[in-house]
Amino acid sequence: MRESSYNLNLHSHTPKRIRGGERKVMKKSLSLVLAVAMVFSLLVPAMAFAATSQETAAGNQLKELGILTGNEQGDLLLDQELTRQDMIVLLSRLLNVEEEAASHENTHGWPDVTRPFYDGYISWAKENGLTNGVGDGSTFGFDQPLTVHQLLTFLLRALGYTDVAYFDVPAKAKELGLVAANVDVNAVATRGTMAVATLATLHTEVNGEGVTLGAKLGLPGFEEQGEVAIKSFEAVGSKKLQLAFAGAVESKDAKISLKRGPSTVAISDTKWSKDQTSVTIETASKLIEGTYTVTVEGLTDEALTASLTAENEKVASIEIPSDVAPIARAANGDDVPNQVVVNYVVKNQYGEDVSNLYVPQVTTSVGNQNDIGNGVLKITKPGTNVNFNINEQFVVTLTYVNGLNTASVSKTLSVGVSAKVSDVSIVELYNKDADAVLSEDTDPAAVGNFKLILEAKDQYGNVVKDLKLLEKDLIISVGGTHVISLAGYDPSKYTATIEEVEIDGVKKQALALADLKSKGSAVINAVAKFTGRGNPFTVVVEEGLTYDVVNLGSVAGIVAVGEEALVPATVIDSKGNTITDTKKLNAALSAKNGIGVDKLKVNVTSPDSTKPATEQKFVLKDGALYFSFKANAQGIHTVTAFTETYKNDFTTVDVKAAATPKVVVGLKSDTNRAIFKGSTLKLNKDNILVEDNYGRLMSASALNDSLGANVQIELVLASTSNAVTVTGDVYLTQNDDIVLNGANKGQHAITLQLIDPSKPATDKDRVIAGSQYSTTLRTVELSEIKSIEVADVGTMYVPQTRTADYDKEVKVTGVTSDGVKVELPTLVYSVTTSNPYLEASSNNLQVVSKDAIASGSEAKAVITVVTNNGLSAEKEVTLTNVAPEVKSVKIGNGNAEQTVSIAASDNDVVVDITKLSLEIKDQYGAKITIGAKNNTFANGDSAPTVSITFSDLGNVKASNNGTQAASVTLKDGESVTVTVKVGTVTATAKITAVK
Repeated sequence: MRESSYNLNLHSHTPKRIRGGERKVMKKSLSLVLAVAMVFSLLVPAMAFAATSQETAAGNQLKELGILTGNEQGDLLLDQELTRQDMIVLLSRLLNVEEEAASHENTHGWPDVTRPFYDGYISWAKENGLTNGVGDGSTFGFDQPLTVHQLLTFLLRALGYTDVAYFDVPAKAKELGLVAANVDVNAVATRGTMAVATLATLHTEVNGEGVTLGAKLGLPGFEEQGEVAIKSFEAVGSKKLQLAFAGAVESKDAKISLKRGPSTVAISDTKWSKDQTSVTIETASKLIEGTYTVTVEGLTDEALTASLTAENEKVASIEIPSDVAPIARAANGDDVPNQVVVNYVVKNQYGEDVSNLYVPQVTTSVGNQNDIGNGVLKITKPGTNVNFNINEQFVVTLTYVNGLNTASVSKTLSVGVSAKVSDVSIVELYNKDADAVLSEDTDPAAVGNFKLILEAKDQYGNVVKDLKLLEKDLIISVGGTHVISLAGYDPSKYTATIEEVEIDGVKKQALALADLKSKGSAVINAVAKFTGRGNPFTVVVEEGLTYDVVNLGSVAGIVAVGEEALVPATVIDSKGNTITDTKKLNAALSAKNGIGVDKLKVNVTSPDSTKPATEQKFVLKDGALYFSFKANAQGIHTVTAFTETYKNDFTTVDVKAAATPKVVVGLKSDTNRAIFKGSTLKLNKDNILVEDNYGRLMSASALNDSLGANVQIELVLASTSNAVTVTGDVYLTQNDDIVLNGANKGQHAITLQLIDPSKPATDKDRVIAGSQYSTTLRTVELSEIKSIEVADVGTMYVPQTRTADYDKEVKVTGVTSDGVKVELPTLVYSVTTSNPYLEASSNNLQVVSKDAIASGSEAKAVITVVTNNGLSAEKEVTLTNVAPEVKSVKIGNGNAEQTVSIAASDNDVVVDITKLSLEIKDQYGAKITIGAKNNTFANGDSAPTVSITFSDLGNVKASNNGTQAASVTLKDGESVTVTVKVGTVTATAKITAVK
C-alpha cells in the first residue's frame, strides 16, 4: 500500500532492525544541538498559526533540554507548520539513531528532496519502512505539512508501539496522554503542536520497558525512575480539565484542589483513567477567563502544582449538516406543510455540542422564524394556506455574536419530504454513577437510574430529538420481561416512555429501565417503523450476592429497654467472601432470590408480643458489623438469622429493665467552676455527669430523655454563703438549664441530687439515696485577676463587602494569683487593633473594608486587649482573601440518630432538605445559604450543589435521590439513612419518623 499525500501508512509495515545494534543512551551533545538548530531553522513554511501559552511553555522546556534551539534569533517557530522531512529528523532522534540516519547513504531516489541535508535521514526512514513517499510513491512529499494524526503515528513508533493500526492511532495516543481528548487529529500540525506532544512523549513510558522515553534517552531531569510528576495540564471542555502524570500514580492517595487566582474552585467530580496516569477534573461551574492552578497532595512529599490560562466559553462554530430542510411534523406525527425544519449544531472551542445553550440569530430568504433552540430551527411560510413545495430552495443564515466573538454559517437548502426515523441504535447502558452495577441486588428505587441511550437519525442523517416523534416512529419491544422491563412499556402497542438525559452537557434521548425481577438477560429492541432498521441490545442483570453463612455473636455489655442492641454478625457469600456492605445486607433483608426464598432473614422474637423489637438492620460501628435492633420489652430476646442456602444461627439477648438515673457523679472537666461577678453559669444535661442503675455513664440524650415526672435533678445551695445565687428554678427537667449567678466575691458549696418529683418535699424518700454530688463554685472579681489570656481568633476572611458572617469573637480569660481561670465579660476590657480596617466593637472583630489586605495576599494584624484594672495581652490575627470553601456539614443537631415529627393530622411526613435542617459552614465558620436554585457562601460566591442520598430504604422509595431535591416519605416508625455531600465534605445520620 502506497502513502496518500496525507497518510504515512506506518501501520502497513514492520520496520527493519535499525542498524548499529543496541541503541546507546543519547546525551545532550553539541551535535544534537547543531542538528536541531539546522532542522528547525532551515525552512519557512507557507502558513503560520499563533502559538498558545501551552505550546510556548512546552517549546521552552524542550529548548532547555536541548531538543529545540530555534533559528539564529532563538525563535522556535512554534506558529509554523511541521513538515514531513522535519518529522523524520525528529523521529530519528527519538529512536536514538540520529547519527546513523544523518550519515546514511543517499538511496531514497525521490526527486522532490531538494536539500541534501535531509538525504540521509529520508533514506534511513525509507529503508526501515518508516515512509513510502506519497501518492503512487514516486515522490517523498517534501515540504508538505503533517496532520496531527500523522505526527502521533511517528510518536507512537518512538514509544515502541509498532503494531497499532493507523486508524487506531488517535485513540491510543489519547489513552497515553500524548494529546488531549478533544484534539482534531485531521488538522495540520504546527511546531507548537509538535512541541506539546513531544514533551508528553518524553514523559511517557516506552512500551514494555517500564522507563520513560526521556529517561531512556538520558535527558536531564528524566534519570530518576518512577518519578511522580505532572506531564501536562490543559482545558479539554467547558467544565473539564485534564491532568496527566509522567507515569501511573496511586489515585486513592491523591488529594486534588483547584484555584483560579486566589479563589478556590469547586470540583464536582474527578475521573481517573484506567491506567492511573491521568485524571479529568470536572468543575462545578464553567471555566472563566483566568489562571487556574491545580494542586495535588499525597503523591509526593511536596505538593505537585501546575497552571494553565483558561478563556471564557465561546461559540467557535455553527454547522448545518444537511442540505435538506424537511417538512415539519406535528406532535401527532402529521405533516405541517407550511413549515420546514433546519437542524444545526453549535460548538464551543472544545468541540462540545452547546446547541442547547447558545441560540443564533436567523436570516432566511423565505418564511418567518417560528421556533429555534437546542439545534432545531423551524421556519414557517407567512400567510394563509401557503405551503412549501418539495425541492423548493431557500437560503438560511445563522449568526452568533457575543462581544468580539462571531460565528456564522450560510447555506442553500432544498425542501424535502418530512423527516422520519430511518435508523436507530441503542448505543449504551448509562448510569450517572459510573460504578453502579445492575444486579439482582440493585435497589428497586435505583433501577430507573439505568438508561438505554438512543441514537435515532432521520433519512437525512439528522439526529431526531423530538421525544413525541420518536415515540411515534419507533417500535420498542422487550424480550425477557421476566428479567427486566422499561419505564412506560406497553407490549400491546410496542411503545415505551422516551426521556431526555444530559450527559456531559449534551442532551440525549433514552429509555429508562424498570421492574427488575431476576438475574438473566433481556433483549431490548428499538426499530424504525418506516424502514425496519434497528438493533437489539442485550441488558444483563448480574447475579446478586448469594448469602451462604451467617454467624451471630453475643452482645457485649448490658442492653436495657429502649436501647440499641448490637449483635456481632458475620455474613459470608457462596464464594467465601465476607460481606460488610450494609446497604446490600439491608436490601437483602426484604428481598427474595430467583426461586422465591428470602436472600437473608433475621427474626427477633420479643418476650412481649405487644412490644416487638424495632429498627432492625445491619450497621457498621468502628469497622465491625452488627445486627442492630431497638429492644422495647424486658426479657430474653431470641435473634435467629437464615440464609438462602438454608443455613442459620441464633443467639439470645437478655434485655434488662429500662435504665434510670441513679447517681450524679460530677461535672464535665471543661465546666468552669469559677464565675465572674455579674456573669452566669448554666448547668444542664451537657455538663452534668450521671450514672444509671447499671453503673453506666449516661449520654446527654439518654439523661435528657429520662428526666420528667419520675426523676429530676435538684440543685441545693449551701446557706453559709451568698457568693452564688440561682435565677429561676433549681430543678433540671428536659431541655432545661439551671442558671447560676456570680453574685458576690467568694466561694459557695452546691449539691446536685436526683429526686422523685412525684413525692412531696417533706417525704424523706423524695431524694434518691446516694445520688448526691457536691462541689464548690467561686465568684471572682476583677481585683483578683492578675493576668489575662486571649484565645486564638483564627483566620479572618476579608470579603469585598463587609458582612457580619465573617466577624470573629474575642474571648478573654482572667487568671487569679492562685491559678483559677474565669471568662471575662466584655464590660471589663477593651480591644484595639493594629490594622485600620480591622475594627473591634466590644469583643466583636470585624473587617470593614477589602483594603485590609492586598489582593491575593495574606496579612497579619495584632489585637490588644486591656482590662479596666490595667492588664494587657496581645494576639496575632491572620487576614486572608482566600475564597470560602465548604468545611463542615451538620444535619439537624449533629447527632447520628435523629427524629422527624409527623403532624397529628397526617399519616406520614416528607423528609427533604428542609426537614434535615442543614448547617453548612466554610473554613471561616460562616454559614452557607441553601437556595431553591443556587447555593451561596456568605460573601455571595456560588457554593457547590448539595447532594442528598437516602439509603437503607427497605420498602421506602426515594425521589430525585442523589440530588439537592431528594426526598422520602416516612410513616410512623420508619427509618432511613441520609448522607449529605457538599463539595468533598459529607455527613450521615439516621432519620426516624415519629408520630
